[in-house]
Amino acid sequence: MKCIVGWRITTNAHSRRLLLSASTLRMIPTSLNTTSTTSSKETHSAPVETRRSFVTSPQQHFGDISGGHERFQEREREILARFDSPLDRLVLTADGTLQLVVSAWHNRVVTVNPVRIDEISDELRVEREVELLLGSLEDDDNKLFCRAVSTIKYENRDLMDKARGCGIGQMFRVWNLLPTFQLLDADLDSVTGELSRKYNLSAPGVVCTILETFPINPLLLPVLPTEAPSSSPRLKRDAVESKGVKSDARLAAMPPDLSPMQRVFCAASGNVQRLASAALGEQIHIRLLKEEAEETGSFTREVELLSTSSGNRFCLAQTTIDIHDDQMREKVASGDIPLGSLVSMLGAFPDFKLLNVNWVSPTRFSRLYRMNIAANQVELVVREDFDWEPFPQLSMSDKSCRQ
Repeated sequence: MKCIVGWRITTNAHSRRLLLSASTLRMIPTSLNTTSTTSSKETHSAPVETRRSFVTSPQQHFGDISGGHERFQEREREILARFDSPLDRLVLTADGTLQLVVSAWHNRVVTVNPVRIDEISDELRVEREVELLLGSLEDDDNKLFCRAVSTIKYENRDLMDKARGCGIGQMFRVWNLLPTFQLLDADLDSVTGELSRKYNLSAPGVVCTILETFPINPLLLPVLPTEAPSSSPRLKRDAVESKGVKSDARLAAMPPDLSPMQRVFCAASGNVQRLASAALGEQIHIRLLKEEAEETGSFTREVELLSTSSGNRFCLAQTTIDIHDDQMREKVASGDIPLGSLVSMLGAFPDFKLLNVNWVSPTRFSRLYRMNIAANQVELVVREDFDWEPFPQLSMSDKSCRQ
């Protein structure tokens, strides 16, 4: 049995729908404890403009939607402080997106090859071991880059039965649950160069504890020359159907001259802040520039991601949010639900689609993408502009993979 991991993240058509009744909405706290990388004083440095009576907390932002509680992130920062390489940090902080990061970096499909799956039914537990390959099983030049051993513990048999036959990533998508990532430990063998990490992915009813070992950081493997997706024989051969969507769907939206690091950011879904922090080796300050309620019922936000050390802008994000649930829209407009916390609060796996990527200048590029959440009750259209020029270390990281 093999599973080809591609580019399109989809939500199963039979996924559990998130029903937001009046009683459910009353249970939502008016002030959610999401993570801010700066003090309250710093966050309030930019005024919030409004078109209608619209109250929100500038501390709330989309940020890293699977980053978990602040104490998880504090532990993660302690662990990452031991690693100097941005490429190591990118791998270690991949929050359930390792295959996507490696696939984007190399512009190539990643294959998950199961080694063993042991179900301990009376304990509601599954033990799994898989290999991750760069390339398909049929490729003569595929590379084994990771061995992953997982323990999955369920709270009830119904969840266990529904997950049977699914990979861990597929499991959360089938349930339409957004997992929380918690990095537990990481290590780099100074003699062999082997990289390893242990982490949890959890959601209501299930906890997955995963130990991954990398003979070599997969981002240090040679990167093959990039061709346009429409003319690349490798992409045509590697393109497989995954829930009816070809695995190179995100590649098709990207210019062929993007660097590996740039492809990783263009493929990201909900974790740009995490990727930027890992790549730059510092916390990222998110500043709210504008938040408005439109007459059409939509909401618009504009934020910038800044380096805490230099203050330089890394990314400018402009978002249009359409909320199709009337009660939820009213609570957002009144400030009962902070708009920036909406994605993580729903706890549903987002359906991500990259619409296009364009060069703005020789050092700036932009992407446009759409995220549908909670059975299309919330839709986000986001334009992000990335500026590479103030961060030469990112270009150096790209070059290091070719040395």
